[in-house]
Amino acid sequence: MSIFYALIAKYPDIVLSEYSDYHGNFMQIIRILLRTIPKNKCLLEISYDNYILSLISDNYLTYLCLTENLPSNLIYFFLSDLKFKIYNKYNINEIKDMNSYQLTSFNSDINYVINYYINSPRFTLSGEEISEDIGIKIIKKDVDEFISKSNKINLIILKNDENNINLNNSNLLCENTNKRITTLNFPSENQQRFQMCIACLIIIFLIYIYYII
Repeated sequence: MSIFYALIAKYPDIVLSEYSDYHGNFMQIIRILLRTIPKNKCLLEISYDNYILSLISDNYLTYLCLTENLPSNLIYFFLSDLKFKIYNKYNINEIKDMNSYQLTSFNSDINYVINYYINSPRFTLSGEEISEDIGIKIIKKDVDEFISKSNKINLIILKNDENNINLNNSNLLCENTNKRITTLNFPSENQQRFQMCIACLIIIFLIYIYYII
């Protein structure tokens, strides 16, 4: 039972705070997915290889974690405790105006909540008993609904204290991931306009050349 990674992001994909004791390509892949995954108050669980990517959204903030063999009820209460701690530590209106990584002071709190939940607690940090019934809808999906099979990349998750050989292999794999993951990026509106302008200029140039010749 493991919680590999957790983050708090502002809609749609601005990461404010995150924590992990692992390294690999999973952070890069999750950032890409964060742009396309729908945000709602239901618990969304996405199967990716042998792992589960879970998230829940509230007040323009998304709480997300990457786990393995963790029951849905524990995932829900884990994410709820992240929300509980951040609401008790910060003003939600101030958070809405924050930029990327402006909430790194909360990273240690994420680490604390992760360590608390990997021991299968009976109660949440707010004192609520952890029950099987979480009281909200759980939506289960496969990652293939968000990434085409041809673009899907296997998740690499390695413990930070593994030997240097594994770390070097991870760096190499991450370089390959960077090359392939660019295919998952979607052009912004400005990029699309620029591409259209270039295309128009090329057409005009070809017409000019045609009549000159």
